[in-house]
This record gives sequence, structure tokens and C-alpha cells, in this order.
Amino acid sequence: MKKKSTIDELKWWKKIKDHRSIRIILMLILGVFMYFLMLANVIPEKLEIKLSQVAETDIRSPVTVENKAATEQKRKEALNSVQPVYVQKKEYAHLQVEKVNDIFHIISQANQEFSEQKTEEDGSSLLEKKLAYVKEAISSGSSDELSDQTLITLINANDYQLQMAREATTNAVHDVMNQKIAISDLKKAKEEVKTKIAISTVPSQLHEAMIEIAQFAIIPNYIYDDQATERLQQQAVEAVEPVIIREGQLLVKAGETINHEIYEQLRLVGLLDDSNNIYSYIGLFILVSLIIAVLYHNLNETRTSLKT
Repeated sequence: MKKKSTIDELKWWKKIKDHRSIRIILMLILGVFMYFLMLANVIPEKLEIKLSQVAETDIRSPVTVENKAATEQKRKEALNSVQPVYVQKKEYAHLQVEKVNDIFHIISQANQEFSEQKTEEDGSSLLEKKLAYVKEAISSGSSDELSDQTLITLINANDYQLQMAREATTNAVHDVMNQKIAISDLKKAKEEVKTKIAISTVPSQLHEAMIEIAQFAIIPNYIYDDQATERLQQQAVEAVEPVIIREGQLLVKAGETINHEIYEQLRLVGLLDDSNNIYSYIGLFILVSLIIAVLYHNLNETRTSLKT
């Protein structure tokens, strides 16, 4: 009976196993052989087909691949479908009412500041000083938008009239500013505050001054929220699933005309003569490399029992 031995005891095998360069060369040769042996199985069939041509048979995808152009288009559509977010700034009502109160307060301060000088200077000179004082005390933006005539009318009003004007104006501004006022609604809101001012019982000149101040105080409070809109847009884009062409998916039926969309799908899966799909080659290379790596590892680490 022949003696049983392991392949590790054979001299020629020991020489190959212990010589690293020989092992590497053998693995490379084996890898190249396996790659070209399996290559025919991964190279997709090429079709001679053109745009607007009628398909003679059903055509299915030989591979799974993402249609990046279609995915991007879906993301753009999702982005455009998001409606802009607007928010009502309720605090604007309080701020604008305070601005109106400040104007009337500055007028009262001017009258008190220059009350002692009334007997020492003529009326026109005193009025000019009061007007200059008021315009300087009011912020530059406010003083530029309010006419001198309005400020002079308020300066010439008595304390009772100023109090009546203040209350009517602030109430009207408060009522209108508590509504939603978009930029497109601003003109309508200014007309509304004018109507509310009209119910007050004050001299006509003072009434016009009140309307100007009230309309000046009305600003848009329903404004575009860019951060909230961007968040919704980001969520919409992230929710879009990639458009995947699956292996075996029917791309075109027999008798169907090849349009641009179908033609692009055929190109993506590598079925056109002008296409060059490298994914199949890369995938096969990775597969062969893994197989060779496993064999190389087993060659080094395991002892194979073999009858001789």
C-alpha cells in the first residue's frame, strides 16, 4: 500500500510555496486567465439602434445602474415644488406703535424745551428751532419720510389735540399692523389705516398730519422666511429616491419608437455602439481580485491534504 502524504511534503510544492515571487506570478497568471475567461459574461450586448427608430424586439437592461440625469431632474422638480415660507412678524405691530409714540413724545419735548423762549423770540424763529430739534431727534429715516408741514402742524397743536392725535393714530396703526401685510398688500393697508384715522374728531390740518404719520408707520409684516424655505427645500431634495434602472427592466417594447429618454437609458446600460460602460469591467476585476486574494491567503495559511 502506498504511503499517504500531504502536498506540503512534496519538494516541488515546498519550493513554490516558499518562494514568494513565484507565488505572486502564479496568482497573477491565474487572475488574468480567470478575468478573460469570465469577460464574455459581463460584456453587454451592443445594439445598432438610432433615435426615432422602431424597436424590433423587447429590450431589457443587462445591468443595474443609476440614471443620474433623471435623478437630478426629479430633485429640481422637488425643489421647485416647495412653496416659499412666509411668517407674520407680530412684534412689528408693537415696534411701529412705539415709533409713532416716539414722534409725538419728541413733539411734546420740543414744545416744553422752547416754551420759556417764546416771549424772547418771534414766532417764526422759535418754530424753526423747534422743527430743527424735532428733525434731529427723530431718526434720519423717519425725518426724511415725514414732511416739514406735518411736523409743523404737530408742533403748533395744543396738548389736548396732540393727545387726541396720538391715541387715534396709535390705535389705527395697532389695528392694521396686527393683520398680515405682505409687500403686495402694503398699498391696501395704508388706505385702511387712512380710513381708521378718518373717524377721529380733530382739525383737518392735524387730521392730514395724522394720516401721514400713520401711513408712514405701516410696513410689511408678512415676510419671506429664507431659512425655513431652505430647510423645506433641503428636505424635499433629500426625500427624492435615486432613479435606478434595474437589471432585467424592460426599457423598450417591440414596435415602440426610440425617443430621447429611451435612447439615453440604452446608452446608460451600455447597449449602444457609442457607449463605453466600464462598470462591468470594474466589477469583474474586483471579483477576480477577491478570488485570487482568498486563494493566496489559503496557500500561505492552510495545509491541503491530498492523496498521492
